[in-house]
Amino acid sequence: MPYDVITFGSALRDVYLQSGKFRRVPVAGYGAQGAECFPFGGKVEIDSVTFDTGGGGANAAATFAQLGFKAALVSRLGCDGAGMVIQSHLSSLGVDIRFVQEDRTAASGYSTILLAPSGERTVLIYRGASRMFRASQVPWRRLRASWFYISSVGGNLSFVRKALQRARAVGARVAWNPGGAEIAKGGRAMEPVMRQCFYVQMNREEAASLARVSSERTELILRYAAGLDIPVFALTDGAKGAYIIEGGLVWYAPPVPSKCVNQTGAGDAFGSGFVAGMMRADDVRYGFQVALLNASSVVSEMGAERGLLRRWPSQKKMRQARISSYKV
Repeated sequence: MPYDVITFGSALRDVYLQSGKFRRVPVAGYGAQGAECFPFGGKVEIDSVTFDTGGGGANAAATFAQLGFKAALVSRLGCDGAGMVIQSHLSSLGVDIRFVQEDRTAASGYSTILLAPSGERTVLIYRGASRMFRASQVPWRRLRASWFYISSVGGNLSFVRKALQRARAVGARVAWNPGGAEIAKGGRAMEPVMRQCFYVQMNREEAASLARVSSERTELILRYAAGLDIPVFALTDGAKGAYIIEGGLVWYAPPVPSKCVNQTGAGDAFGSGFVAGMMRADDVRYGFQVALLNASSVVSEMGAERGLLRRWPSQKKMRQARISSYKV
């Protein structure tokens, strides 16, 4: 059964704790981001609690299914209540969960997100069964799709290579949004793998780490990305916007204005939005616009999936994504 897209990555149960008492505190060694601090032995009042489904693989699959694509997820969950809730939710969105594995020895992954009034957050994450799935446990011969979308796989580059091998066998394009565990492997390990992908996405700090330059040196980071010779490289920069590097051309856009309630899932929304746009129009600029709108939409609501686009944006909405371009 061929799919439009198959996503690979975590599927987690998320709980969002929102409080006006959460605020940024300047702490030496934590840089400009500062830290979120609580006294040991104290109690912090919580204003609201929200449960949702998250994880890179699940978030991307939700975007694709809600925009009408035939999407499946490859992930691993525990045989527990959280796992049942996650599978039921994804299935209700139209995601095919037949490739989701169940682990009888580990609990499903779980995230606790501490949300400040500004929308900034700290994530406490237990990966659980989501980090247990291995290439040998995936029914590769049953995976056929036009696109493979890979999110973080816990630093398992051999898994990514196996997915790339299968993608070549079925003629699928590959999009990869690596996580911190993959980035930590360094450029020597990452670059040969990235060059086999059609689309690679990372944030400013991650790209700077691979390029071995300061995260403030935007032009050096962009030159590094252009030199990788990847068809499309996306560099996300939070409130400052995002860049797309295509050949020797850089596309830049500020964020689409929206009220920021929660930043969780913005990167997943951007990447899956871009691929969704490419699947619909096979046009990088169009994909960039959909990516910007999906990210803007998801941060305007609580949770990593609730704000995801449920229909294709109108032409009027698309014009809100203001894109400019220049040579590297």
